[in-house]
Amino acid sequence: MATNFTWPFATLTVTQDQISIHVTLGRLWSRTFTFDPVQIRSIRKKRGLYCVGIEIDHSITEYPIYILFWTFRYKTLKKELENIGYEVTEKRAPKPEDPPSKSH
Repeated sequence: MATNFTWPFATLTVTQDQISIHVTLGRLWSRTFTFDPVQIRSIRKKRGLYCVGIEIDHSITEYPIYILFWTFRYKTLKKELENIGYEVTEKRAPKPEDPPSKSH
């Protein structure tokens, strides 16, 4: 299961030591998802209908498997993540159930 968040309901903070996504739905609900670099398996570009975002694949069992953060400023976000030292891949990694690609 994946969980999706977008601005203005979520803010993303990036440092060399961690990535945090703070989500607020008014006074109804608030939660922060924090990832240390060793807990991040990958950060991938994810295309949506109206915007692009990042999908964080991580090892924290208490969180949803994937956390998606949608932004209208993907290029800026990717550049900032890479400047700090994170790698953002443009293609998703094949999942074990995906059929192997055919070579011609």
